[in-house]
Amino acid sequence: MSGFIGQALAQHFLKLGHEVLGTSTREGWGGISVGVWKLGESLPPELLENVDLVVHAVYDPTIPEELAVAGGAEVIRQAHAAGVRCQLLISTLTAKADSASPYGRQKHRLEQYILAYRGIVVRPGLVVGSGGLFGRLDRLVRRCFVVPVVGDGRHSVYFIGLDELVEAISMLASRPQTGVFNLFHSGGIGFSTMLREIARMHGLRRWLLPMPIWLIDACLLTIELLKFPLGVRRENLLGLKQNSAMVLDSDLGSLGIPPRSFVEAYFANQRNERATKLAKS
Repeated sequence: MSGFIGQALAQHFLKLGHEVLGTSTREGWGGISVGVWKLGESLPPELLENVDLVVHAVYDPTIPEELAVAGGAEVIRQAHAAGVRCQLLISTLTAKADSASPYGRQKHRLEQYILAYRGIVVRPGLVVGSGGLFGRLDRLVRRCFVVPVVGDGRHSVYFIGLDELVEAISMLASRPQTGVFNLFHSGGIGFSTMLREIARMHGLRRWLLPMPIWLIDACLLTIELLKFPLGVRRENLLGLKQNSAMVLDSDLGSLGIPPRSFVEAYFANQRNERATKLAKS
């Protein structure tokens, strides 16, 4: 529940009048009942009593891959045994057995478990919101005059707005049908173009510095070994590299969600963030 997607989903379902339960490594989320739980542990049975939908969104890069997959699979099994009507896994477009990133490999393996129990897999593009990789890129552009760019920056990035992802998940959960759904706007946006648009929308001038991927990879690896809290992890870079090489079809249109430009998605997220802050004040 500590992730920005999980919190957005929780608020959405609360507004629809549903009771929302969540898990986190710590307590204290306003208006939401939260059970303290860590990936790899058995889920307390009371958290699954009278539950209709379970959304699996947890990922912890500090937990070894085998333990993380086994822990996730056990929760899926527990939910099925408890009679949960619908289970949904938030995966990634880079989910493959041979994915370059641990995140992609873990999600691929968990997809097999969720589909075996006739669950739903959603693979969102880069989620335009305040958290995750996009949130870190957004803050980097706003804070730094010089912004490093992977390669020549021409590679396309598939994206989806946070509000659109929440809407799509809500729709899929309301008419449960097993399958894999790729959720992003077709065509995407060039990586450098995306960074320039963020700067332009904030009235900022930024210098984009192209850097070879091997150099960025070496820098991130060194920073991780030194345990410096940069925010962007090496596996984020590996995921972006793999994402840019893929040609995929999106299922967003089949859900009735209309096309949207990156700028529209960004402004929509800004408006929603302001509305959320006003509601809390």
